[in-house]
Amino acid sequence: MSHLNPSIKYHLIIGGLISLWIFVFILLIRSFDDVELVPVYPGSENLSATEWKKCFKEHVAKLVG
Repeated sequence: MSHLNPSIKYHLIIGGLISLWIFVFILLIRSFDDVELVPVYPGSENLSATEWKKCFKEHVAKLVG
């Protein structure tokens, strides 16, 4: 690396550090992956699949429109 242009060398070092930071950040964020993004309704554990889809579509329609 002593023969590289100093500007290229510094860009490679900064790029490597940014890549390392992103990798570590992704590893830390993975521990929170089990959080469900689906809204939970009271009593939703007793709903059938079609009822759940209907409630979810209604919720999305309220959010969008």
